[in-house]
Amino acid sequence: MIKYTPPTHENYQYMQSTLQKLTELTEHVEECNQQAARERELLEIYSRFHNFPSVRQRGQAAIHTLTGLFEALIRSPTTNTLAPPTGGV
Repeated sequence: MIKYTPPTHENYQYMQSTLQKLTELTEHVEECNQQAARERELLEIYSRFHNFPSVRQRGQAAIHTLTGLFEALIRSPTTNTLAPPTGGV
């Protein structure tokens, strides 16, 4: 409609402003839809793992094992206690 309205028309500026606001609103709605789609994907992935306790238990067991290995690596050989890291990065 604005395409066929001469710039001198009394409502031309109002139509321009309305078109701009509608364009911004459309972009915002699209961004919200994309965010909602990403959140649905994350929830779906989460529910796959959350609904399988064996996966969680294996993950927890792996963390426990890695923690034990890490502590064994930094354990002081003389006192058999955890030693602060030595050396610089």
